[in-house]
Amino acid sequence: MRAVTALLAPLALTTACGWDETKGEIAATGDAISFTQDSGSTAIANKAPIVAGTPHGYAPIDEAYDFMPVAADPDGHKVEFSINNKPRWASFDTSTGRLSGTPRATDAGLYANIIVAATDGRSSATLKPFAIGVGQQYESMGGIGHAELSWSQPTATANGSRLTNLAGYRVYFGRGQAELTNTAMITSPLKTSYQVTGLGPGLWYFAVSSVTKDGVESDLSEIGSKQIS
Repeated sequence: MRAVTALLAPLALTTACGWDETKGEIAATGDAISFTQDSGSTAIANKAPIVAGTPHGYAPIDEAYDFMPVAADPDGHKVEFSINNKPRWASFDTSTGRLSGTPRATDAGLYANIIVAATDGRSSATLKPFAIGVGQQYESMGGIGHAELSWSQPTATANGSRLTNLAGYRVYFGRGQAELTNTAMITSPLKTSYQVTGLGPGLWYFAVSSVTKDGVESDLSEIGSKQIS
């Protein structure tokens, strides 16, 4: 239900495109270990594991999904894996980093901000966050490009009256300005940014609406776009 509440500022977009295995770019944290030789104690910097992989951003219903990253440790240490925001329909192997499973019709939706990390017990490295869309509406989401969206919190309705019952926002995105078929709901009125992940290569369009506690939804903000490579 759309009505009179309206965003006060147009959508502001920034973006960072998907993972490039050839560059081996990682987000890493490191520490130092020491050993003693005859000449005394020498600090040796531990090198974080290197992890790479390109998870698919779309999982068809009733079909097997399978992704396994590649990881190696420069110091030869054993590498183990962990995951944040694992999809409920998937299993995860901490020994190999394999994320696999078969989503059902009841699992349809967007599973965002999935983070796979590799650690040698001293330092860690992560793949860039990605998303998996389950259901035909997410078929176009074939990559791990992402776009950062931000906007201003509305304080008044379109007729100028004070807005007192804002519940959150709904993000719309898709391949065309008239085809914003993917959505994500934000349930806090204080959160005025969102990262859309799982985007395949090509031009994507984005918009945001505000939603009241009564379920009244504003018109869309200005439509922004980003090219994902």
